[in-house]
Amino acid sequence: MKLYFIGGASGSGKTAVMPNLKELLRDSIAVYDFDDIGVPDAADKKWRQESTEKWLQKLFSDGKDACLLGQIVLGEILACPSAKQIDKVNFCLLDVSDFERIQRLKKRNTYGLDQNMLNWSSWLRMHHQDPQWMQHVLLDDCWHGLDFSVLGQLVTWNSKAFVKALDTTSLTINQVAESIANWINQKNSHNGEPIPNSTYKVIVDHNPNQADNNALVEGLVVHYERLIGEPRDKEFSVFLKNDLGEIFGGIQAHFDTEQVYVEVL
Repeated sequence: MKLYFIGGASGSGKTAVMPNLKELLRDSIAVYDFDDIGVPDAADKKWRQESTEKWLQKLFSDGKDACLLGQIVLGEILACPSAKQIDKVNFCLLDVSDFERIQRLKKRNTYGLDQNMLNWSSWLRMHHQDPQWMQHVLLDDCWHGLDFSVLGQLVTWNSKAFVKALDTTSLTINQVAESIANWINQKNSHNGEPIPNSTYKVIVDHNPNQADNNALVEGLVVHYERLIGEPRDKEFSVFLKNDLGEIFGGIQAHFDTEQVYVEVL
């Protein structure tokens, strides 16, 4: 089971993108709106944090691949008791420029439109890049069921989350949906299992066999001599082998006077 979380401040496109995203993902991924849990009139930070745990419980109970969009904060997911069942959180932050955000919210006649909304979106942007940034925003007067000890030790998200940021400022709703769907499908197609055998070494071979031209990917390289530090017309290859000497993959390349030809093995 794989879970995907799409967050962002008001006006970033979470609600608007949902119908398009459901159409693109169809039956492969269940798509949920965070607010479907029921939003009380006095909804606050504690409600959001407790509701995040309730959503995790529901998703794990359902036991199927799912995508949850809405008032979700990455650090709060990790602090939930149910987060212990997640190896790494798949989290995408939808973002938008301040001016465009305000224009969208004005069109929606959003109640209480003020600078605080921009402050919250700015904090989310920083939180997505730096887990240590102003953690008191989450911790002060938080829901009693959360444990922020893991968050407190993180310098980057690398060990606990796969993070993506998507700027929706100049994108149509369908383009946003396609970007999210592509991200989910790409993550979903990866089985997440490590390559067998735990010992690896990288072997550089400066005299590989001639590559198969039908399998080449061609691309222009500017200032290639300075970039690769080698004379012209050089070939090299890098192979990944396990401790049994078996090749799992690698890259083979040939450089000429204008181009680099690369073959993924």
